[in-house]
Amino acid sequence: MILANFTRTAGSRAALGMVMLVGMLVSSPRGQAQGSDDSARIQQGLAIAPVPLNLVGLDPNLVGLGSYIVNASSGCNGCHNPGPGGNEFLPGGNPYFGQSKTINTATYLGGGRDFGPLGPAGSAHIISRNLTPDKTGLPEGGHTFAEFVQIMRAGVDLDHLHPTCSSGNINSGCVPPPFNGNLLQIMPWPDFKDMNDLDLQAIFAYLSAIPCVAGPPAPDPLHNDCGTPPPPGGASPITITVTGPGSVTSASNTFVTNSNQITPNASQSTSTNAGALAYSWTASPAFRGAILFANTATPIFQLPSRGTYQFTLTVTDATGVTATATITVQYS
Repeated sequence: MILANFTRTAGSRAALGMVMLVGMLVSSPRGQAQGSDDSARIQQGLAIAPVPLNLVGLDPNLVGLGSYIVNASSGCNGCHNPGPGGNEFLPGGNPYFGQSKTINTATYLGGGRDFGPLGPAGSAHIISRNLTPDKTGLPEGGHTFAEFVQIMRAGVDLDHLHPTCSSGNINSGCVPPPFNGNLLQIMPWPDFKDMNDLDLQAIFAYLSAIPCVAGPPAPDPLHNDCGTPPPPGGASPITITVTGPGSVTSASNTFVTNSNQITPNASQSTSTNAGALAYSWTASPAFRGAILFANTATPIFQLPSRGTYQFTLTVTDATGVTATATITVQYS
């Protein structure tokens, strides 16, 4: 475990936020690395994003990949928009009328598709949620990445909008059995649950980059507050813990490995300031090897020969606050 202090690079910001970086070195190649065709998807994703993107504090590669998944693979806006008879497309831009597709950016991923009741008339209507970031910079009305993973993997309704109706008491606020009000209905999370971690990180990054679509007060499914973000939190030291199986051992901030390729993992980094984090890994000037995916939480270090190397991780939060830490790797 090593402790490092904050480095301020946020310009005129008066306060720093706490960024906690948690890393793990492993000796095997990354299991969910970007493949050879990811660069094409990333570029396509950035090109087809229908709204301006705020990339401050975000990894453009993750945002681009997320846009490809959201806009080209999954068609999320088709459900998370008012839909047929609404305003998913601008006038004259409806492809179903043989027109050139033009997305209505004012309602993009803002939710509002009414799928009607699941059972008898009078039970709750299922309405798609607002996925855009709120004033905290977090998507889906302020859900954290951990909560987003829980939603996508298990389908839990963290907003508890439609509890299961009690026996014989059907009303507009509940869903009738056998539907489970603790789970999201209609949303195809049983399919999304099989996405790999990189895909979910990419989707979350993209949803954090799109503009906020305002909504009514909670608990309305379209609830979203686009107001002024809260001030940054206070300064605090960061802690990095590094462990690893097999050939990787650690002593303080020095890590010993017999493999020429290792992967650190800082994906559990957090900040007291809301929003996604950006990562940057650099090596000492004499380094002649390679750092693949250097702008992600899980890069690959390719060591050119046996020896000692030094790497520095810089994490930047959505407000521009940074935290850094340095590790030493001994390839023997």
